[in-house]
Amino acid sequence: MCAPILRFLRKKNSSYLAMVQQRPLPSYAVGGWNISGNWRGENFMAVLKTVSGTYRATPFFSVFVSADSKSSNSNIIQVDQSGLFLPSRDYYLNRTANGKVLAAYQQYMVDVAMLLGGYPGSVEVQMTQILELETLLANLTVPQDERRDEEKIYNRMTVAELQNLAPAFDWMDYMSFVLLPLDINDTEPVVVYGKEYLQQVSELVNSTDPVILNNYLIWNLVQKMSPSLDSRFEKAQDKLLESLYGAKKSCTPRWQTCLSNTDDTLGFALGSLFVKSTFDKNSKTIAEQMISEIRSAFEFTLGGLTWMDEKTRRAAKEKADAIYDMIGFPDFILDTKELDEVYDGFEVSEDSFFQNMLNFYNFSAKLMAEQLRKPPNREQ
Repeated sequence: MCAPILRFLRKKNSSYLAMVQQRPLPSYAVGGWNISGNWRGENFMAVLKTVSGTYRATPFFSVFVSADSKSSNSNIIQVDQSGLFLPSRDYYLNRTANGKVLAAYQQYMVDVAMLLGGYPGSVEVQMTQILELETLLANLTVPQDERRDEEKIYNRMTVAELQNLAPAFDWMDYMSFVLLPLDINDTEPVVVYGKEYLQQVSELVNSTDPVILNNYLIWNLVQKMSPSLDSRFEKAQDKLLESLYGAKKSCTPRWQTCLSNTDDTLGFALGSLFVKSTFDKNSKTIAEQMISEIRSAFEFTLGGLTWMDEKTRRAAKEKADAIYDMIGFPDFILDTKELDEVYDGFEVSEDSFFQNMLNFYNFSAKLMAEQLRKPPNREQ
């Protein structure tokens, strides 16, 4: 089962570079991995774009399109910190308390690399280097309890200003690739959460050996894809999870894994089948009527509140009117034409689970790009 990912990692990037403008389904690869001795020195930005833009892994940072928190009627590009595999930065930084977990994580890295064709001895050294880089990233990562006030971490700027902030990355090149085929220029607005983090990561990238950077990029992709491989990779991860959480994970039958992934990727389509065969549509109507009556009762009560001034009363009514009901299922899933449009461009292979996951990550990247020039879709 690991043969597809080996071919995927080893294939040279030349075919990918020729086809990239059409954003093809991922038949190309990422140019090799030094762990198995076949890295060809591919350009850092080319690999970063493929790993994070096409396959949605998140080394160094995450980029996504979502509603602007200060203008919820429009979508905007957003950039945030990312890059840690373990649940918290403390696992990396507090080595006295978490030495056992770190050792288990490093062993997991070695085990996975060996399964993917790594050489004994060399693998241990290179995985140690990756872990050291992740530790440096953990030191730069802002703890979640310091990110609760969005006002403090929200920074709106242009792509040109982002380039000045973090010059180690070619942001115009990256954004143009990630959001293909949209036309992006250096005046495109971007929301950055945590300027200091990106600035420091840029400095870290500039001071790190290119081989280590490449190993780290590919390791992020391997982490993302290993759950789509066979039971050997699952067992390797189970050892790490046992060290993290202190209990053995119950063995999940492969059919359940496949079903869960199908639900994650084709949820609206499965929902349509379920609704058509078993869901009592009257339940949806009854629930919608109940919500409507609750809203009406709330607004009626507002009129009798003596402690609330008129301005606040109007604001409360507007908020009640703006409540969006999401009950049972969205109506569009019962329309075959609309449902087909949702999955337009997502190709499914009957005999390759791994390829299906690659196809889905590529498809989800395309969907994300399409949202930028559209208003937020509340149903989805």
